[in-house]
Formats: sequence, structure tokens, C-alpha cells
Amino acid sequence: MSSWDYDDYDDYDDYDDYDYYAYYGYDDTSEAYEEPFPLHFLPFRNLCEASMGYLDTQEEYPLYDATMIEFIAIADSAVAGTAYVYELKFHKFIVLPPELRLKVYTHYLDTARSDSTLAKHLHVDRFNNPCCTWRWPEDLIICDRHSGNELPTAKYAPWLPNLAFANKQLLGEVTVCMLSTTKWFDFKYEEYKTFKVVRWFMDFLSTFPTVMVDGVATTEAFKAIKRIGFPHASKYNEQRIGCVVNEKNPDITLMLKCTKLDTIAMVFNWRQLVNNTHAREPRDLHDFLDFFHFEPMLEHKNVNNIHLEGVYPREEEGQTMACLYAFGEWLVKGFRRRGREVNVHVQKRCGPFVGRTVGPKLVVDE
Repeated sequence: MSSWDYDDYDDYDDYDDYDYYAYYGYDDTSEAYEEPFPLHFLPFRNLCEASMGYLDTQEEYPLYDATMIEFIAIADSAVAGTAYVYELKFHKFIVLPPELRLKVYTHYLDTARSDSTLAKHLHVDRFNNPCCTWRWPEDLIICDRHSGNELPTAKYAPWLPNLAFANKQLLGEVTVCMLSTTKWFDFKYEEYKTFKVVRWFMDFLSTFPTVMVDGVATTEAFKAIKRIGFPHASKYNEQRIGCVVNEKNPDITLMLKCTKLDTIAMVFNWRQLVNNTHAREPRDLHDFLDFFHFEPMLEHKNVNNIHLEGVYPREEEGQTMACLYAFGEWLVKGFRRRGREVNVHVQKRCGPFVGRTVGPKLVVDE
């Protein structure tokens, strides 16, 4: 029996051996198999063999038996075999050029942000706003804790996406990618929580490889940060009375370690800008500087913008903002003596925070 073509289906009577194969089984040794056939035809051939065997069985034992079940399984395999599509996989992502990997990370973060799987918050603050969340690429907001046990080891930030934990190399590269493309890093003081998250964050940034920037040793992570904000700067050691000698403000330490820092934002409540809350007389500038240990700020070599914001009482502003303006002038003159011009902006508001606002630039004449 030769192989069939389309015209052969018109008249089966022309084939003397048709009845023989129909009643006595399909012969594997048929001459039809001597001809070459493509590999993808093999599932169909197996299907034909199984179907002929099933017909033989049903002729004597017309039951839905094991042969029928086997036939169905083979038929499913045949259909799956003919419909199979090879899935392309790539196993050398790590050896791609850094520029390509960076594009992949950015695309992944964009997708995760669109799917709302990136900016998950750990809790809400006292105003029921999401806190301790990385809303890439807008901002990272983190706050103080009661204890360091509430956070994982500084090597693994809980706000990172799943991709960062694939291996050690991706942990570093994804984190630096997010650090360098995030607009703001906000550190919220909680006066009743003794564990300052700024110190933990500095430990986290210190785990990255060391680099030199303008002759100063820092890390890739510190170098990546461009803008930091302290929305509760006035709450620094709020529960303490008096000044501690030789104390370092961790906020200032973070500023100096971020050698490529461009912008600093700080918000002060009027209560920390006056001598007492009853008389509401302006606080002495030197007392203010000593309490917050702001003098080392002038050592920063790259900062260009400082945004100061004061929250005055609802009754009236009075002289509650005088110390803040004096602080702004001190910054301008201090950097100027070091040969640098830094833009200091002062913004006043009454009421809750409604968004980042840059106030008028402070003009200081010598």
C-alpha cells in the first residue's frame, strides 16, 4: 500500500488491501513507513497506530476500557506535541553590560509600580498615612523605632522589591539603581521612639562598595543620594532638656556622608524656635545651633540648596519665625565664607503638611 494523496480519498474501492487493514490491523511494517517523514509527524503516527489498535479491540470487546483511556492520553500528547511552542530562556543576565542591566531594572521597577506591588508600606503613622514605604521614584519615607529589633539587619532593607533578593549582585545593583533615581529621602522623627532610623539607614548605606568622591572615601549608596528631607527636624531630642557637649547630630552625619548631596529640606515647629511657649520670644541663634549641632553642616562641599520650613501657631505668627530666618542667614554667610554660594529658601505655613513647597529665596547682603 503506497502513501495516500488527496485524490485517493475519492474512491476506496481502488485499493485491494483496504479491507485487510480495516479488519486485521494496521501493520507497523507497512511499506508506507519506508518513506521518510518529518519529525513533527511522529505524534500523529502514534495516534494512528493507537486508533487502529482501539478499533481492533472495540470489534471484539466494545467497552470503554484501558485501551480507550490509553488512546485518549496519546491523542492529548499528539495535540500538545503539534501545538508546542519553544520558550526562549536567557541564563546569562549577570554578564550583560551594566547599562543594559540598568535598563532592565528600571523597566522592572516601572512595571512593579504600575501593578502596585512596589510601594508597600510597613505601617501607618499617627495621621493614618502610609509610612516606611519606598514610593519609587518619588520618595522613601522611614521613621524611628522603639528598638532596633523592629528592623532586619542593615544589609537587607525591608522596602526593596523581590528582584533585589535574587542574589548578592542584584541586591547591590537594584538598590543603587533605586537610590540614584529616587527624588527624596524623608526621615521622620518620633519623639517617643529611642531608636533613630537615620543611624540604621547609614549602616545600610555603609554595606556597599567604597568609592572616592572629590578625595573623600564614601560608598556607592551614599554617593547615589541627591536629596534628603527631615519633616520633623525640630523633634531632634525633643524629650531632652539642655545641650549635650560634643554630641553629633546623626542627621548632619548623614548629610556629610552623602558627598553628592544637592538639596536638604528641614521643617521646624514654632515651639523649637522660641525661648518659651508662653512669651514666644525668638530663640537665641547660638543656643539654637548648639542644641541641634548644626555647625558641621557648613563642611559639606557639594550641597547647593537648603529648604527651611517653619510651622507657626494658628493664633498668629508673631516673632515665632525670627529664629528660622536667622538660621537661614547664618547658613548663607557660613557657606559664603568658604567660597560657596548656597541657595537658602524659607517657607512659612500654618496647619498640616499638604505637600512639598519651596519658599522664597533668602537674600543676604554682607
